[in-house]
Formats: sequence, structure tokens, C-alpha cells
Amino acid sequence: MAQLTITLVTATIAKDETLSTPIDATTGRIDHIVVPGDWDPDTNITFQASSDGVAYFNLYDSNGNEIMIGVVPGTMVKVGQHAIGGAWIKLRSGRHDADENDTKQTGNRLFSIAIAT
Repeated sequence: MAQLTITLVTATIAKDETLSTPIDATTGRIDHIVVPGDWDPDTNITFQASSDGVAYFNLYDSNGNEIMIGVVPGTMVKVGQHAIGGAWIKLRSGRHDADENDTKQTGNRLFSIAIAT
């Protein structure tokens, strides 16, 4: 079995925003995400994806469900079951159809993301 290589990258959701800076996962997949300790609780993470790093689309699974992970501040979340990768990715605070006033972060939120190749 081939050994996985893990590369750590970061992404930030800025204060009063819902989308992060882009994550280059074009050559791998997201293995896990370290959620900042100051993450606003009761807010899940969803994703946008792009094949060119310019045009982003809400990310759904093959059953038509928005890919969403429940997170707790100050934890590491394994996301391998979703096989998110092979694209540019943005993290989103909340669902795509949520009221942005309910999901905007109250401060800059820095995530560490492990990309497995």
C-alpha cells in the first residue's frame, strides 16, 4: 500500500464573511480540517468547488445533498468520507441558502487543512 503524503495549508474566513480564501486541492483530497477555537458555535461547514480556481459552485454529493460537516470549535474533523478534492475548494460558514447574517463569522477564522496525495 502506498504511503499518503500530507501537506498542510491554511484558509481564512474573514470577519463578517462566509467564504474562505481558496484551498488548492487539485492534486489531492482534504483529509482533515482543524477548526479554530474561536469558530462561532452552532455553524456547520459546507463547501464550494472550482475546476479552474475562478468559477466556484456549491458542492453536492451524487444524491443531490449539499456536502456539510458538523464542527466544534477547537477540534480536528476527519472529512475523508466525502473525498473532497481534485479541485480548488472554499470553506463556507453555514449552508449555501442560509441567511448570511446568521452565518457570518464575528472575527477572522484561520483553518488548517490537511491535503492527502
